[in-house]
Amino acid sequence: MVEINGTSSKTMALFDIFTSGRFAIPAIQRDYEWLTKTKQGENQARNFLDDLWRYHSEVQQRPDHYFLGTTVVYNDPRRVELQIMDGQQRLTTTTALIAGIKSHLEEYREGLEGDDFEEVNNFILDEIDDVYFYNRVGTKAYMRLAPKESSSNTVIRAIKKLKGKVPKEAIVPPKEGKKTLTGGKNILDATQYFYVNVLKLAKKKNPQDPYQELIAFVQTISQKVIITLTETENVSLAFQMYTSVNGPNAKPLNIFDLFRALLVQHSHVSKCAKLVEPKVNELNESMSGIRRMGNPQKALENALTYWHECRTGRNVATSAVIGELSRTIQSFTEASEYTDVMDDFRDFAIAYDKLSNTSAKEMLAEGFPGYLANRRILAFGGGYFWSSAHALFYTPLAHSYTEGSYSPEDVEKVMDLVEWFYIRGWHSKGGSALEPIFPKIGKNALEAVPVNEWIDEIRDSLWELMKDKDISGFEHLYDTPLKQQKSKLKVRALLHKIRGSSRDPGPRSDSCTSCKLLPKGAPGWKAFTAEKEDNNSISGLIGNWFLLRDLAEGDLDQIAQEFSERVTFMEKKAHTGPEGKTLGTIRSQFEAEGVRWTVPKINKRSKEIIKLLERAWPEDPNDL
Repeated sequence: MVEINGTSSKTMALFDIFTSGRFAIPAIQRDYEWLTKTKQGENQARNFLDDLWRYHSEVQQRPDHYFLGTTVVYNDPRRVELQIMDGQQRLTTTTALIAGIKSHLEEYREGLEGDDFEEVNNFILDEIDDVYFYNRVGTKAYMRLAPKESSSNTVIRAIKKLKGKVPKEAIVPPKEGKKTLTGGKNILDATQYFYVNVLKLAKKKNPQDPYQELIAFVQTISQKVIITLTETENVSLAFQMYTSVNGPNAKPLNIFDLFRALLVQHSHVSKCAKLVEPKVNELNESMSGIRRMGNPQKALENALTYWHECRTGRNVATSAVIGELSRTIQSFTEASEYTDVMDDFRDFAIAYDKLSNTSAKEMLAEGFPGYLANRRILAFGGGYFWSSAHALFYTPLAHSYTEGSYSPEDVEKVMDLVEWFYIRGWHSKGGSALEPIFPKIGKNALEAVPVNEWIDEIRDSLWELMKDKDISGFEHLYDTPLKQQKSKLKVRALLHKIRGSSRDPGPRSDSCTSCKLLPKGAPGWKAFTAEKEDNNSISGLIGNWFLLRDLAEGDLDQIAQEFSERVTFMEKKAHTGPEGKTLGTIRSQFEAEGVRWTVPKINKRSKEIIKLLERAWPEDPNDL
């Protein structure tokens, strides 16, 4: 058996688990969420009760013990209670179940007299209250399980003293204003479910004396249900044990919250907690923008991971971030060290928030450097900025620009270089090969090292990574069918660049219309399918030239059906001199000769487009 320094594990009955001390559910934990009915139709409270009741009932066939899983806890030097890292849902659910049973026994007790009353009353006091609810020290009674989240704490306190009442009649779900607080409500829902259903099961099994059956059920839970309790010295070790025990399918803990816990925990060791804790709270509040994202937990995780990779200049697995930060924080002795590391992350997070949450329209109106290249890279990779690989280095670039350390030209130079490698390596899917270099770019940007001092080294490193990839150019576009949505987005980014468009080319954008003007054979938009099948159509011919000014949805609807009228309309929308000249030539030729474009002419122009792409992204990145 391998022993890990700083950890100890014991497999114990629930009676021994609960009576061994007190447990706290720290604020970093998510709310209680074993709902009585989930959106997927799963009733986790029912499953929990059914499994335990089945084990209790099958006396002849059951194994010696029922294993409820592993609970991971850690020591907090400020607290008497063990802090729960993993297992709070099971322990809270057990508490809710026992509370529901206790209320039935309290009601039953009131109808008894003499020895019968004393027997049930003593069982409630000795086998329920003193085991599951109260840790008595002298004249004081402390909660065995104490959630830090206020609504959960309120409900846990209330369900322990129902005094024979129905849970939902005795307790009002906690609210904040008009909003019902989830943690407390879910615990109350679970307690109500257990209260209603556990007596039904007892009456079915023992109709003559169901309350004695409830007492026997509590004894089974206390003596036969076991948990492996793993205790660690600190939150970092607890997180590692959690990951090890639960594996890749575990519901992830928020590493940002663990980061906060590390800061607070070690600040007590450094004797500067009074200065550090308010700063930790300020840091938490500054994450409000990131918490508004579609997947706030993952976004916070990414922000912290990207920032740490920029600090270290190397790729770091998310699962390893907390361990590495823990070693850094454990070296702190002064409050200023804690403040500095929090300020650094907050600055990174503010830039990350801006780039993730500010609309493309606002960013383009601001003329934010590198933003169009960022959106074209996203068009190649798909997804959202907050989860993209290049967010790792564009975020510190943006921050250094905002702080005045970098010029717009500095940011554009780096973004153009990375975009070149993404786009030249598209055909061979070489973009992912770049990611090991991104932390190095991020570290330089985070430290605001002058771009000219490191850009050549980064270019050489990127070139070395791509030497085995096909970055020959764009000839494959001439005869490669573009039938997938991803290909369409990539082509839109190519067209956007050579047209000199200033509109948003990113995924989900309805601003840039390059993708709506793709050549015949490209994926058809519903409204343009018939037109694309017409060899003489505007989107089938001129669209193949990729030299049209941005058109809004309303403009597209206004395009007349006659060829010459369509060309005239588009000529008025010409974006640049060359576009206007090209469209004018088309119109003049049609008016003079009445000749429409043929397939050979389309193919000729396609080759000309490839030359424009080569000019936009030259074969040698030094020529950018």
